[in-house]
Amino acid sequence: MLSFLSFFFILIADAINQLSNASSDGTTNLLAFFRLIAVFCFFQMATKYRLKNAIPDPSLLIFKLLMAWSLFSYVRGIFTADGYFDWKYLLLSETFQMLIPLTIITGIHFETTKKTFLFIFNILFIVGFIFIPYSTSTDTEFFSRLVAIVYVIMVLIPYLKLKWRIVTIIVATISFLIDISYRSNLLHISISTSLVILFYSRYIINIKAIYNPLLVILFCMPLVFVALGATGQFNIFQADISSLGLDIDTSNDNNIKSNLNDDSRTFLYEEVTNSMNYRDSSYIIGEGPTSGYISPFFWDSLSEEKIGIRRNSEVGFLNTLLHSGSIGVGLYGLMLFNAAFLAINRSNNYLCKLFGFFLISRWLFFFMEDIVLFNMNYYGIWLVVGLCLSKKFRLLTDTQVRQFLILK
Repeated sequence: MLSFLSFFFILIADAINQLSNASSDGTTNLLAFFRLIAVFCFFQMATKYRLKNAIPDPSLLIFKLLMAWSLFSYVRGIFTADGYFDWKYLLLSETFQMLIPLTIITGIHFETTKKTFLFIFNILFIVGFIFIPYSTSTDTEFFSRLVAIVYVIMVLIPYLKLKWRIVTIIVATISFLIDISYRSNLLHISISTSLVILFYSRYIINIKAIYNPLLVILFCMPLVFVALGATGQFNIFQADISSLGLDIDTSNDNNIKSNLNDDSRTFLYEEVTNSMNYRDSSYIIGEGPTSGYISPFFWDSLSEEKIGIRRNSEVGFLNTLLHSGSIGVGLYGLMLFNAAFLAINRSNNYLCKLFGFFLISRWLFFFMEDIVLFNMNYYGIWLVVGLCLSKKFRLLTDTQVRQFLILK
C-alpha cells in the first residue's frame, strides 16, 4: 500500500502542477502537501524494507554516496540562501528533488508494486482518456505528462496480457499524436518502442556480443560530445539531422512554429558555463541548489529579487553541474551505469536487459533535458533502477516475470 500511495500522490501533484501552470493558479501549498505524503511513504518503506542484502554492496555504496552528496549540496544551499525566493525554492522544490531517488525502494522490493500496476492499467490509462479534450484544446502536453509512466510500461509490452498490450499501445499513440512538437515525449516513446522491437528481434539478430560495448559507448557518448562542444570542435545540437525525417515544422496552441530539428540547447550550455566562469564557480562541487545562473536570453522575463538570475535551465545535466558539480553528475551517472550493467550481465530475464538500455537512454537524455524533479518522469527512472538492482528481480525467469505481471 505504501508503494501505491507514493505513486498516487506524486501523480496527483504532477497533474495539479500541470493544471496550475495552464491556469496560473497558485497551488504551492497543495503541491507541498501531496509531495510530503509521498515522501512520508518513502521513509516508511525505508524503515520497513531494508536495502542491505537486497542489492549488491557496491550498488548500495554508490546510492549512499549519491544521497550523501545531495544532502551536502542541500546544506550548502541552506547557508547560501538569500531572500524569500531562495528559501521557497530550497524548501518546496529542492527538498523533494533530493529525495526522489528513494523511489528505488519500490523497484528493489517490486512485490509491493502490484497494486500500482493494477491502478495504472485499470484506472490511470482509462481515466486519462477523459482529459484528451482538455489536452487538445488547452494544454497539449497535459495528457502526455499525466501518463508519462507509459515510457516504462511500454517496455513491459512483451510480458503483458493482450488487452493491456493494446491499451498501452493506444495510450502511447495518443500521447504522441496529441502534440508531435513535444520532442522529448516523441523521443521517449521512440526509445521504448525500439526496446520492444529489440525484444522481438532477439532470435533473428543475435547481438548479445555487443551489449557491453554498446553500453560503454552509449554511456561515454554524451561526455565526448560535451568535451567536443566545449572545445569548439563539434556541436551535436547543431548537426543537420533533417535526413532522419525530423525536419518537420509544427505549431502549438499559440501558433508558435517550431521545427523538430531546431537547436534549443546550445545557448543554455553557453549561458550556464559562462555564468559559472564569470562567478569563478567550482566545476567540481558546483554552486549549491539556490545559486541559479545569469541568463541574458531570459533577462526581461526574470522577476525574482535576483535580477537576471534564472533558477534552472531545461537541461538536467546543466542544473546538476551548476548545483552539485561534476561529483553530482558523476554519482548519478555511476548509479545508472551500475544498474544497467547488472541488468544486462547479471539477470535471468530479458526484461532486465531492456531496462538496462532504458536507463542508458535516460543518461543520454540527461544531457538534453530530463530536469531532476519530484515527478512521474523521475519516479519511473528510479523505479527501473530499483528493478535492475534487485537481486530477487534479476533472478526471475521470463516466465516468472510474466506470471508477476498477470494483473486482474
